Amino acid sequence: MPKIDNYGIQTCRSYYNRIEEITGARVAETEEAIKERDIRIKMLQLIWDRPEELGKLCGFRDLIPMHGEWIKLMWDNLEPGEDRHMMAHRGSLKTSSVTQVGTMRDLVFNPNHRIAIFRPAQGQSIDVTRVVRNWFHLPGIIAMLTECPLYRGLTEITGREKSIKWEFMEPEFRSRKEGNLDSWGMLGTTGYHYDRMVLCDLITIDDRTSRAKREKTKAFIREVKNNIKDPKANVLMEGTTWHMEDATSEWPPDFTVNCYQSGLRTEEEIVKMRDGYTDKQGRHVPGLTKVEFACNQLLKHIASDDQIFGSPNYEKFKRTKKPSYMHIDGKYKGDHTGAITLLQKRDDDLWGGRGWVFENHVDEQYEFIITTCLAHNVRICWMEENADKGLVLRDLNKLAKERRCKTKFRGYHESTNKDTKIQSWGKRHFYQVMWDKAMSLSQGWDTTGTQPNGHAYINQVIMYIDGEELNDGPDSMASLFRCMFEGNNGEGLW
Repeated sequence: MPKIDNYGIQTCRSYYNRIEEITGARVAETEEAIKERDIRIKMLQLIWDRPEELGKLCGFRDLIPMHGEWIKLMWDNLEPGEDRHMMAHRGSLKTSSVTQVGTMRDLVFNPNHRIAIFRPAQGQSIDVTRVVRNWFHLPGIIAMLTECPLYRGLTEITGREKSIKWEFMEPEFRSRKEGNLDSWGMLGTTGYHYDRMVLCDLITIDDRTSRAKREKTKAFIREVKNNIKDPKANVLMEGTTWHMEDATSEWPPDFTVNCYQSGLRTEEEIVKMRDGYTDKQGRHVPGLTKVEFACNQLLKHIASDDQIFGSPNYEKFKRTKKPSYMHIDGKYKGDHTGAITLLQKRDDDLWGGRGWVFENHVDEQYEFIITTCLAHNVRICWMEENADKGLVLRDLNKLAKERRCKTKFRGYHESTNKDTKIQSWGKRHFYQVMWDKAMSLSQGWDTTGTQPNGHAYINQVIMYIDGEELNDGPDSMASLFRCMFEGNNGEGLW
């Protein structure tokens, strides 16, 4: 690993000798100035040897030596054209350390570098570069950089949000259209050239629920590596896996760090995250689903044989005058969710499908339920009567009459085990449905839990395995299939 003395700043004397060589002037200095300068020079050496200290200087107090090692493993000793890829569990501060602190450190020691940050949306990349930009204005950083012979000032030549060029770039490089630090989304960058390209968390929860998103992510990474990247440039990719067929299957990481290896969480915290816990009010707070814990925290994937549902078939949902049918899995109390499933008849042998989950009491969803029934020409809506002895059913039938809604709300007594129901009726009919394409992406859905969420619904379905606690979405879906195709008494509508 190169040392800072390659830049002539290992000691204040070598630094000042270089200034004398350039200017021909003798520099007068006091003893106090020498001590202050020595401190600054030692700080530069420190952030080279221990990059996490740069993060702490900028306010990231939670960074530990492991994060410094990640930065060095990703950024240091890169051969021309070499790419590196790391994967760490969610909540490990990989973006804060590798992308943000790593980028700033690289610019401190390589002020002519052009670095591009790529995230799923350009606004997310701008959030990253804005942080780095603010760090360069911190008094401690400015004071430290004045001891570097490569330092030529921190004035921004261009300060647009998506492209920042600082004065420390040498004059002969300033005419380049690329900045020191540019922000991009998952779009083409034809005609732009960079020394480092950082692909930051391109794999998201949408890669879990959408095959199209997985292929889009892969296609973009191929474009960066094969067409956008210059022969001597480096691509640095960091993130977390979400699906066994996501981009990590094509570009496996050079090193991985799971939640047990990082040491950032105690054993007790990991157990709470995995299994859930009881809060101070005595309520059970559920943990992650088994599939989510495996991929996001252990960085592994549960065998496909254990998963009941594969990738859904998606299509833009089109409302028609054809009849629709609905099922409500109500939430009354406890930590589970409620769910609503809707199927609409099509001209072919398939059904158009929509689904939603919600976290508040079912009576807070009455308006959404009636509005949905009116908008989709719902003929029959089923729900079980076990929990409330048919109270919600009576409320909805009364409200439907008041609103001139022709939907018939029917109740039934549930006696079948949820897992049995999901693995029989759910699995049997899942691929007869073309699910609403809007459900495949997380964007645009309410995340407070008070409004029905279609993406959370399909995510519950995909992540379901036998014995999974969070199963209200797939349970509602399987119940509707049974009511429609086989009926509770063995006589379905079809």
